[in-house]
Amino acid sequence: MGNLVPAQNYDHLLVAVSGYNGMHDLQFKAGIASGQAWFRGSLVSLATVSTFKAGCGNKEMPLWAINATADFDVASDVGNTAGGAVAALVATGGYELKTTEFVRTNSYAANDFLTAALGVDLGKVTLAPTDWTTRLVCGVVSAGVETDTYNQQVLRFWPVFLPGVNAGSSN
Repeated sequence: MGNLVPAQNYDHLLVAVSGYNGMHDLQFKAGIASGQAWFRGSLVSLATVSTFKAGCGNKEMPLWAINATADFDVASDVGNTAGGAVAALVATGGYELKTTEFVRTNSYAANDFLTAALGVDLGKVTLAPTDWTTRLVCGVVSAGVETDTYNQQVLRFWPVFLPGVNAGSSN
């Protein structure tokens, strides 16, 4: 008898609502930095030229993970030749996204700025502070929070890249 309880494919997601062209969208692929884990739809950034980490510093390019670190096409099973790379959508692409990976304790209204969440919410987006120049702005809310097809909450937004110019450090 098996003991695996796999998550449903729709528990964590990233969907391009508009502007996405599949074969010609702005993606970047990299490996996974040591000790890093995230879900599909998480905010990630480059740890090195060839690896991603969860979250995003104030002066790092934000990207949204198309794959989770535990997805079979990334981690693969023993003996399989697939895996090893994660694809991510770059914040400067011209599309609207919806993700399950956002801080749910906030109310999101159209045109609210988003930033990278910290601490236990690393890899999620949250509302930017009132003085948004102190933090990275990685998105602008479009339609806000809605209930998606499988009854999960998603946040709709446009990704952007505005570094935190008064943030001091690079992270």
